[in-house]
Amino acid sequence: YSRQRVTLETRDPLQRGNTFIGQGSRFGGIERNASEFINAQVRLFSGSFNRTEVENRYLSRLEQVVGTGANSVGSAIQRFFDATQELASNPAGVPERQALIGEAGALVTQSEAIDRTLRELGSELNANIRASVDEVNQLANNIASLNGRLRDLTNASPGGVPNDLLDRRDLWLRELASKMDIDVLPQASGAVDVFVGQGRSLVQGSVSNQLLTESMPGNAEQLRIIVDGVPPQALGALSG
Repeated sequence: YSRQRVTLETRDPLQRGNTFIGQGSRFGGIERNASEFINAQVRLFSGSFNRTEVENRYLSRLEQVVGTGANSVGSAIQRFFDATQELASNPAGVPERQALIGEAGALVTQSEAIDRTLRELGSELNANIRASVDEVNQLANNIASLNGRLRDLTNASPGGVPNDLLDRRDLWLRELASKMDIDVLPQASGAVDVFVGQGRSLVQGSVSNQLLTESMPGNAEQLRIIVDGVPPQALGALSG
């Protein structure tokens, strides 16, 4: 929530003898009305919503191949073992043998489809993580640069408030919060420090730290995100 409104000041009246004549009003400035509490709540719920949306998107696709009810992989496994029991009860039965072969083939086909889907989802997820990391780094650079401008303007004009820059800062913070969990620490100048994970600095003053991706030890197909070369203990969800 943020809006700007013009403030007016009463002009000094003119005195004519014992009479004072009003001179109307004059421009007093532009006041920015913003609620940091509401902005923080918007960032919080935006990040939560986007994480849930990403999880649902991938889980829905996985559910399609894993199946539900009679079409689930669990049901396929159960049918395979039922066919095994039927053949064990009648080892010479041709129908039982054919049923077991059919159920085994169906289970193998479904298992291969699940494996293929998991690999495709893993590759897609890694690509989205890399793209999201690039976007986070760009936003962090933007916020750090803006912090420098806010500091310089505040020093050059004490008491002045660069409203448009503050609105732009809040917009970038919302975009950043939609991609990962962040903690924001406002400064007197209007600048903000941004932290991720367990207090790791992403933006501090006019300096931004970069997120990087690397393969997990022992699992080259799974990525993890690091800040300045140090793996965070809990960086938080990254939405892509």
